[in-house]
Order: sequence, then structure tokens, then C-alpha cells
Amino acid sequence: MAIGGPTLMFGISKPIKDLLKNLNQADLEGKKVFTFDTKYKGRFTGSARKGIEKKLKQFQMKIIKPHFSGIVKRIIAHIGEKGQCI
Repeated sequence: MAIGGPTLMFGISKPIKDLLKNLNQADLEGKKVFTFDTKYKGRFTGSARKGIEKKLKQFQMKIIKPHFSGIVKRIIAHIGEKGQCI
């Protein structure tokens, strides 16, 4: 299994937190997992993967590879009529 997502506010995004909360009900002991995150490069960006990995270890999952961070270099967003990103 691979679980990961973007780093937001130095940690895990809400959708990933919700996923991890729901996984708490599953029997995951001994299952293999790989964690990752995406973030900007810098000293003070934080990491979602550390928190994700910590939570999965609480479920007794087997981390099969050290965590990975994909570095975001540029974001291109389009703003809709009502000011939302699309």
C-alpha cells in the first residue's frame, strides 16, 4: 500500500488525516506500506510523511522503504469566476 499527500501547514492535509482516521477501523497489522509527501524545498516546510508514517506504525504496519518527499518546484492554478482554484 502507498499512502501520502501534500504537506500543508507543516504537516498532514485534512483529507489524509480523515483517511488515516478511517483506516483505524481496519486490520492493518503486518501489512506493507510506503509513505510519501509533496512539499516545497526549504528548511521550514515541514513534512506530511513523518506524521503519516508515525500513525501507520501505530497500526502495526510494516514500513517497507524509507519515506520519500517529492519536491514541488512550481504550482500553476487557474482561478474560476468565484475566486476558487480550479
